[in-house]
Amino acid sequence: MLDSAVGPALARQRILLPSPETCESASAELAGKVLRTPIRPLPWLSDRLGRPVLAKLEHLQRSGSFKFRGALHALLKLQNASTVVTGSAGNHSLALAEAARMTGHRVVACIPLTASVIKRERLLAYGISVIERGTTLDEAIDHARSLAAEHGFSFISPYNDAHVIAGNSTIAAELAEQVPDLGVVVTPVGGGGLAAGLGLGLTVAGLDALLVGVQSERFSSLASAAQGHVLRHPYRPTLADGLMVNPDVESPTIEFARQHMAKIVRLDEESIAAGCLALFARESLLCEPSGAIGIAATLAGHLDGLPGSGPVVIVLSGGNMALGSLARVLAYPFRRPEFQRVLELYHRKADDEPIPPPIEPLKAAANPETAWDMSFLARSIRTRLHAGASELNDFLSICRAENLPINSEEIALLKKFTRAAKRLTTLAESEAEDSVRRERLIRLGSRLTAFIDQALAWQAPSYEQVGVAAFNAATSQQSSLVNYTRYASPKISELEDALSVALGFDPRKTSLLVTSSGMAAHTLVEAFLLRYVVKAGDNVVCQPGLYFETLEQLTSNCALTVKLAADDSEEALVAAVAQHQPRAVFLEPLTNTPALRLLDLTRVLARFDKVASGPMLAVIDGTLISGAIDPFAATTDLKHVETIYTESGSKYLQAGLDLTTLGIVAFRPERRSVMERLRRNTGTILYDFAAAMTPRLTRQQHLARMRRMTRNAGLICESIDNAFGTTCPSVAKAIFPGRRDHPDYCNAAAYAHLGGVMTLRFSEAGLNNRWMLDAAIAHVLAEATTRNTPVTKGVSFGFSAPRLSAAWSMSETSAPFLRLSVGDGGDAATHAFAHALTTGLAGFLDATRESTSK
Repeated sequence: MLDSAVGPALARQRILLPSPETCESASAELAGKVLRTPIRPLPWLSDRLGRPVLAKLEHLQRSGSFKFRGALHALLKLQNASTVVTGSAGNHSLALAEAARMTGHRVVACIPLTASVIKRERLLAYGISVIERGTTLDEAIDHARSLAAEHGFSFISPYNDAHVIAGNSTIAAELAEQVPDLGVVVTPVGGGGLAAGLGLGLTVAGLDALLVGVQSERFSSLASAAQGHVLRHPYRPTLADGLMVNPDVESPTIEFARQHMAKIVRLDEESIAAGCLALFARESLLCEPSGAIGIAATLAGHLDGLPGSGPVVIVLSGGNMALGSLARVLAYPFRRPEFQRVLELYHRKADDEPIPPPIEPLKAAANPETAWDMSFLARSIRTRLHAGASELNDFLSICRAENLPINSEEIALLKKFTRAAKRLTTLAESEAEDSVRRERLIRLGSRLTAFIDQALAWQAPSYEQVGVAAFNAATSQQSSLVNYTRYASPKISELEDALSVALGFDPRKTSLLVTSSGMAAHTLVEAFLLRYVVKAGDNVVCQPGLYFETLEQLTSNCALTVKLAADDSEEALVAAVAQHQPRAVFLEPLTNTPALRLLDLTRVLARFDKVASGPMLAVIDGTLISGAIDPFAATTDLKHVETIYTESGSKYLQAGLDLTTLGIVAFRPERRSVMERLRRNTGTILYDFAAAMTPRLTRQQHLARMRRMTRNAGLICESIDNAFGTTCPSVAKAIFPGRRDHPDYCNAAAYAHLGGVMTLRFSEAGLNNRWMLDAAIAHVLAEATTRNTPVTKGVSFGFSAPRLSAAWSMSETSAPFLRLSVGDGGDAATHAFAHALTTGLAGFLDATRESTSK
């Protein structure tokens, strides 16, 4: 087996079971605040079992499950209006959201991407902050714990919390009054919080009843733990998805189950489906399979022969059942003739998708200014490597359980690759003094990790299979996201969340999609423009300095009437909008031109709004100033202007590693369903292999790197001034918006950084052509070779090492120019490069003078 560790666990305080006194006081504290749920006799089960069988209808509790009791009790023990965070597949989060209406707490719920659709939508309806992270409950809980530790929130576990367990014990207090001669209590078992609460409550009430737990045999983690076996179970598909909990090692519910539960029943999927459907058919009670699993245990005969004759009470724990789960139960291929199969299909159109309410963004922790350090990338790779290895272990477990073929040689190779990737990341972290070597190790580690992650992937994975393993992720067997990877995937969604954070976007105003390249991002925007924005006769205004391929696509589209502004200035753009009244305007806040013109984006959008007579879409390409400004904040109070933001993530967002092409498109949240459909239909999505390679930068790390490059550009400008003078006409002139002599220097204050691209112009016009610029670069490379200073020649920008290019491929309407990407090195490395640059350029100028004088 591959190493399935997920990295160092967060420090956790060991939780103890609540005292009898705490359980007694919980009943008093919750009196009048929770519903006293009714008891219903089940004669059709009583006849079968030969003793009274009743149901405790906890699925009718507020929020739709028993969890409201524990959630409210936990919140009552916290300071009012504080923030609590939890990880839950749905019911516990719903309970906290409902309880918070009474207590005034703010709730942040982390749920897996595979959570029930109805539970997710009900959470959104409460208006709480909902974060979808990971594809398993383990991953959602780990993320919730991280948020709690980082922001000082109170973490409330769905089961490993003394106040939650004490709240659950109030069910037993009610049962003592409703069924005084109680003989057996049957309870669903996930993490064990309900079972522990019931057991403690029964003891406090003086009832000597047997406690029987029920789990799916596909995910019987607590049962295994109580028997002293391995705790962590892979997430095999089961109808009882609400019970798929890997309990914390330190949870007291494990020892409680070991000592106090009469038995824990493990049920197959047909029995679970039969119990859920029988409850609906016989009692008209719609209860989710996890909540009705006690009915299933009774039907399957697992309660036959229990000692005593007192009534059996089955706790129906939750009623939040998704339509998809109901359809699977109705259409289950039962072999017993008393159950009929019904199939229900439901498909939403894009316009039918619910629009999430605004989500309050989590405030970043107050940290000092972050310094740029590439070593975090190695740590990030190792974390993803552990996750990939864990996912592969789950895949192997399912293949063995389902008798699916496994190629042992293939798995052996993957083990070797995993060990190699771990070695690479360890070496990369240790190479603090050699940034070039460390970067190469990180690049290798990234690609190996992506290969391990995707080696067994299918582009159209199967939901179920016999005799062939046509899937690679265990969670894909149950995920509603499964289809062609062109439709999206959990990995894509996770990357989109990470990029949105790195760019500093407010989730209340912005939704983000990733594409296969920057030009794919433009293709997606153009598809949206043609279908939903412009009609025949409408104008589109473009900045003339727009990226040349984007401009080429727009001007060659016969369905668009493109009007170019007179130049790249703010005044020219505003004048063009006022004159042509376009339905869309395309612009770049910082142009990829020799002049590097810089707009005050907030001001120019406000001016557009004043001169526009109707709705207008502003498409902003922010590639050169990645993460320097939130363009959506600039349009919050505008009447006419809507913003769409694009960026080539192949540049800065990959921290200079250049591992894959990548593009992003960001827009208003209500556009997401339409944009997702357009991305699917245009085939512009980024695929999982590329997503697996893409680095995950925090907001602080991204800004630290960008600010370092902006500082480096200033140092290089200073070196060029010192070498060639600043008087006009100087022989070589550095151009950068951060220079005081730049025409748009005053606009720089609107941005968090100015990127790391600068240009250079020779005073002799004859030197500013492709061949002369290439010769100048050759002199710089020769000087760098002599000084052993890292530098490359090539197009694009955003790399760790400085890069020079004769930008002639973009010069159809302007002369070629020398463009420099300054790199993210420290002061010493930047000064060394600046010296090689100025010395090499001086040598080039001397050589040209000598050749022209002959």
